[in-house]
Amino acid sequence: MKEVGPREAVSSLIEAGDLAALKKLVKLLLERSVSGKSNLIFCDLFIENMLSAQDYSSSFEIVEIKKDLCDFVLRYLNGSIRIKYVSKEIRIYQQLLKILNGFFKSDYYLLEEAVVLELIKLLYDFGISKLVEHSQDKFAFKLYLIPYSHREYNSFTHPEFNLIAIFKAKQEQGKQSRTPETEFLHGVGLLLCESLTEGEEAFPSSFEEIYASKFAPASKIRKKTIFADCFSLAVMYNTPYISKNPFAERWDELFQKRLNNYFRSLC
Repeated sequence: MKEVGPREAVSSLIEAGDLAALKKLVKLLLERSVSGKSNLIFCDLFIENMLSAQDYSSSFEIVEIKKDLCDFVLRYLNGSIRIKYVSKEIRIYQQLLKILNGFFKSDYYLLEEAVVLELIKLLYDFGISKLVEHSQDKFAFKLYLIPYSHREYNSFTHPEFNLIAIFKAKQEQGKQSRTPETEFLHGVGLLLCESLTEGEEAFPSSFEEIYASKFAPASKIRKKTIFADCFSLAVMYNTPYISKNPFAERWDELFQKRLNNYFRSLC
């Protein structure tokens, strides 16, 4: 029996495209990377099988919405195998595998595309297009609405690859949990933070005074999360969507208005 080569194996798994096949694909690439083999030979297969522009469910100036798990994985992989350092490439495979292993089918709520359109309109009304004009190559991003729930996360953002993935929300979410609407704007906030700081700082220096007035010292990652949460509330402030943001009940009106003014000054 003829042995299947690595390209044939990868091509077959991509063609299958389901969750089980995608897990096998990432495991294969991880094993190759650990053993010192380059995965650059698969770049063309990833690119060929990504959804073409006419297949996007919707396209916008700053965001393209897709509902395809396979495309999400391929775009993620296409970015990871171009990374210079093997150790970082391995960590990215492990991270992606952790995400895939956490998925499960459910009847829980997935953010609707019509709602995303309304939220994008909020972003434009807020003035985010000015940021796009100044850093379009960094800020344009891909949004994936993944039709699975996850055991740990409700969303995933990868600033380096300009990806936001929103998963089906768990029904047992409490009042303190981010809603899918807030998760989306939180992801945009993380990308915004990365774009403004180029990944060097936790957040722009102009945010330091606001942070110090409300929050305790924290790690760089935690500070980025808080910046993104503040951004989500600033965009939703004084709109019908404010009821979807759990921080609206925790932060007083004066602070919310201060956040709104701050982020509008950025945009």
